[in-house]
Formats: sequence, C-alpha cells, structure tokens
Amino acid sequence: MTTSLQVFEHTTQIREDDIKGGHVHNSRFFTYIGNACDEWYRALGFTGDTISPGAPAVAHISNDFLKQMTFPGAVTCKLTVVRVGRTSLEHAVELRDASKPDVICGRGKIIHVWMDLTIGKTAPWPQEVLAKCWSESVQ
Repeated sequence: MTTSLQVFEHTTQIREDDIKGGHVHNSRFFTYIGNACDEWYRALGFTGDTISPGAPAVAHISNDFLKQMTFPGAVTCKLTVVRVGRTSLEHAVELRDASKPDVICGRGKIIHVWMDLTIGKTAPWPQEVLAKCWSESVQ
C-alpha cells in the first residue's frame, strides 16, 4: 500500500531564462528538484511559518543528466521515498519532460535529515511525519 506522500509529483514550467546553449542549463535541474521538495514539504504540513523544535533539511542531492529539455515546455519531478533511516529519509528522483512522460531527462536522489533545532543536531523522524510518507511495501 502506498501512503499518500510516498510518491509525489510536481510540474514546473520551463522558463526562457532557464535556457543556456539552446537547452535547460544543468543547474536548473536542481531548481526543479528543489521546487518539488518545497511542495512535498508543504504537503507534509511544513509551511516555513511552522515553529517547531524539529524540521526537515536536505543533506545531499545528486542528479544524472540523461536528456536535454528545451523551452517552451514543462518538467515533472517525481519524488519517491525509498528508504527511511533513524534520522534520514531518501527520495529517488526522476525528472521528465511533461509532454513526453516516457522520457526520463534526469535521475538522482535526495537525502533529507530531521533536525532538532534546539540542539542543532539530527534526530529521529517523528512518527506522524513518517506515517504520511513511508510504507515499506513501495520500493
């Protein structure tokens, strides 16, 4: 059974200033991934205004560039929670041309950690957060 936020997709319009050399500049892939993460965090209930002793943070992000994307167009970023550790959570990432969903343009991963803001160190993910985004049956 998939929990509601274990697999999450967000589509972003490619902007004209994302283009360098006739295609989307590689650095923009990370912007698209970041936008999807922001939306995923919002869906989990983190708005940036949330005051709490704990919060998620990105510890690692990587992407392999597989195909070029061009303007005009849109990119769909798919985040899938694939692993949960004591203090970390890993997403597999796929970036696709929204008009050609069978074409993967980028593939990578993101590792998030849960931070205890009172001591500035990682801490276990709260169960109420994991309940919204993790099921071991989806890999």
